[in-house]
Amino acid sequence: MMTVFLGIVWFVGGISYLVKSIISAYKKDGKGKKNLKTAIGLLVLSIMAAVVYQDEKEEATQASSDKPAVSQEQQHKTEKKESKEVKKEVKEVKKPAEKQLSTTSETMSKIKVGMTVEDFQDALSKDVNIKPDFIPNDLRLKGRFYKTKDGYIFVSYDGENVTEVKPFKTLDEGKKYTDNKSAELDAKEQASKPKLTLSKENAIAKAKAYINYAAFSRKGLIDQLKFDKFSDEDATYAVDHIEVDWNEQSIKKG
Repeated sequence: MMTVFLGIVWFVGGISYLVKSIISAYKKDGKGKKNLKTAIGLLVLSIMAAVVYQDEKEEATQASSDKPAVSQEQQHKTEKKESKEVKKEVKEVKKPAEKQLSTTSETMSKIKVGMTVEDFQDALSKDVNIKPDFIPNDLRLKGRFYKTKDGYIFVSYDGENVTEVKPFKTLDEGKKYTDNKSAELDAKEQASKPKLTLSKENAIAKAKAYINYAAFSRKGLIDQLKFDKFSDEDATYAVDHIEVDWNEQSIKKG
């Protein structure tokens, strides 16, 4: 800043003496040459001050351009250090303990056969903490397994009420149980089907044989079986219990 100040002072002084030299020359008072020399000297000094100021400015610019590189390096080191500190703090922060699963006995004390499905869902959200697990492939069982702290329970329901709550030590043990239940249901369904008399079984076999090599209407096939000495009841039952497309049969007959 001092260089700039001196340069301005010398420049103003030089201009001032230059003006004086011109006036002296005009008046012819003999001071013109002296004032001119002084003016030239001051202007030269102001020019030198300008040159020095320009050099200082360039040095300052160079220093400022070099400074960010050092600053960025320091900033990088600082950020790296802060990142390590943050990671360290994160590791030191303990994760909140997850809510433990309820034991099988705790679950069995809250979930009972006969309770409504709504009450069952309410118990799951408030009273016990069990994890939904495997759903049996047989949808007739209408239930699923839940994981407890020390095993599994199978809960089934009929749409309105809980119909079964059964504990198991392992999931495999539970799956064997539901597989056996499926087999029992299959056996019951098979047993509930009406048993065919020998004459009905023979009538069905005969009807299938006729359909495989010729086209018949429903009435025509019944009449054919009756012609073969089957009763009207057996013939009608047989025709109504085979898989046949009567429209297709009609087209075949033409």
